[in-house]
Amino acid sequence: MKFETLLGVISNSLYFLNMNLKDADKKVKDHLNIMQIQINRSVQIIGDLLTFSKTTPISLSECDLNKLVAGKLAELEVPSNISVKKQFDSNLQTVNLDQQKILEMCSNIISNAIHAMPQGGILEVKTVLKDSFVELIFKDTGEGISKENLENIYEPLFSTKVVGTGFGLAITKKYVDEHKGRINVESEEGKGTTLTIELPIQ
Repeated sequence: MKFETLLGVISNSLYFLNMNLKDADKKVKDHLNIMQIQINRSVQIIGDLLTFSKTTPISLSECDLNKLVAGKLAELEVPSNISVKKQFDSNLQTVNLDQQKILEMCSNIISNAIHAMPQGGILEVKTVLKDSFVELIFKDTGEGISKENLENIYEPLFSTKVVGTGFGLAITKKYVDEHKGRINVESEEGKGTTLTIELPIQ
């Protein structure tokens, strides 16, 4: 039986208990809630692990990177206390990329930036066309990452977030490598993080 199926059975049983223990005291309800949160987190970790370990050939197609990134920003729920500044290079025309993987990369990075700014801040997103590649830059004014943690940020299951699975940047780096690109992270505690992705123009 697959892990997802096992967790599904547990989740269904937990739902049954919740329905039949409506009059239970607060302590029982709190523990049932904790169990559901941990089941959901386990499902997410398993999904991310399968994504990270699965080898799928890169599927390049012509796309407008500016529109792709703008669309993902509009799709994600950015808190009202975070100001988003977009600066897209107007000289950037269509480029050959794996659109689905680029969207997942953007989602991972933007989500990390949001979590790094619980008190609010500024998220800057830029595209810059260079000679033979395009830069995709994400800069936040969040909590930053310590020097010792910077060495481990691409390791699977490594996370500085309480709710993180630790696969976001690992998967992002994998996709960048598949595009034969480069990724660089600069960060300072208390000042924020800048993540730059360089993708060759295929």
